[in-house]
Amino acid sequence: MNDPVAAQLGADQAFELGHRAELARDRGEAIRLYELAADAGSAPAARRRGLIALQRSFSETWRLRADAIEALRAEAERWLRRAVALGREDAWEDVAFAIRCRASATPEDMIESESARALAARAPLSDRVARLLSDLGDSDTPSPAPHELPTLLPWLGSADERGDTWATWLLGRLVDTGDAPGGRALALSHWQRGAERGDARCAFELGLRIEKKSKKEATALYERSAAGGFGLAALRLGHLAKTWKDAERWYLRAIELGRTDAWIDIARHLSSGAKGAPVDLARAARGWELAAEGGSPGAVAVAAEMFDEGELAGHPIGRDPVKARRFAEQGMDLGSGGGVPRCQFVMAKQLAIGEGGPVDREGAALWSRVAARRSDAVSERARVLHEEIWGGLDEASRRRVLERDRELHPGLDVGESG
Repeated sequence: MNDPVAAQLGADQAFELGHRAELARDRGEAIRLYELAADAGSAPAARRRGLIALQRSFSETWRLRADAIEALRAEAERWLRRAVALGREDAWEDVAFAIRCRASATPEDMIESESARALAARAPLSDRVARLLSDLGDSDTPSPAPHELPTLLPWLGSADERGDTWATWLLGRLVDTGDAPGGRALALSHWQRGAERGDARCAFELGLRIEKKSKKEATALYERSAAGGFGLAALRLGHLAKTWKDAERWYLRAIELGRTDAWIDIARHLSSGAKGAPVDLARAARGWELAAEGGSPGAVAVAAEMFDEGELAGHPIGRDPVKARRFAEQGMDLGSGGGVPRCQFVMAKQLAIGEGGPVDREGAALWSRVAARRSDAVSERARVLHEEIWGGLDEASRRRVLERDRELHPGLDVGESG
């Protein structure tokens, strides 16, 4: 860490900048700043650094071998233990999870994990609550684990009484999902109270629940929410708009407020001409690309295919194998969702001929094989590609492909041949 500017940052400032970088999906910068903050004594930074390593060990299993995954999980455990050493006893909960993630975890490991959880339970209440709030704070759909609710709910109730509208919003969410007692009427009363206090999230939740009964009243709540900076409300207003002019205005506002997935809606309107939008496939293609760059799961597969094939809905946009591979990798990092097999197929094609990166015939055989397991149009094309590649592999290469397939899909009968 020889950056003279970074060296002048205090622990808290470095942590905050690291958190912003993480939210912006700049993982390298987030890691650098978290490590700087941890070196300056920040326990939250050490914890986030460990959690990034742990998340990578799950999201990147498709590209990492077993030894690399185990190394990442060991790295995660070291950082999480460092957070404990820096004074955050609640991080024992994260250490416990990291222990359970060890390869071939033994009964002794499970005992060690339970001991770590017991230590976490003895941490100061303020630290345990701070940990939970840190994990929940950036999510529109928070979902705390059941064993965390006895710690969280009393704090939320007290915070709500003190006028903390974020706590009011979250209480409503937990009641609405059944994680806390009370039923729908209580959830609505929480959000009504929060909306009256000026909370944008509460206004949105309330609007969403009354929209079928009174679209006019819901729209007014969405407008208040969007004015308060809640991007999901602006996105909803775009959906409800009757004209393209109004829809586009709200979608662009949602993007300004951080909802880059609104580019998907813009792209779809510009492709179909819905609500009187001008059909503009060049701009629609750019919308899909921007949504994918923003990390929208619904856009990455479209962007990967679009740049691989060089067209969108028959409109030529120019092939870009480098972008195609980048978006295919991004989609595969997501690890789930309907778009993943499409990204796997794009990756297989790229690896087969060395576009966007080096040739890897074994990798092409693997990912065309995996993509072919579904029953859709992509799987049929993947099956044809796999048969073509498989026929050109020697026996040693075929064995390696099968071994990697079994490693990635434990418990699945992957067969013994192409």
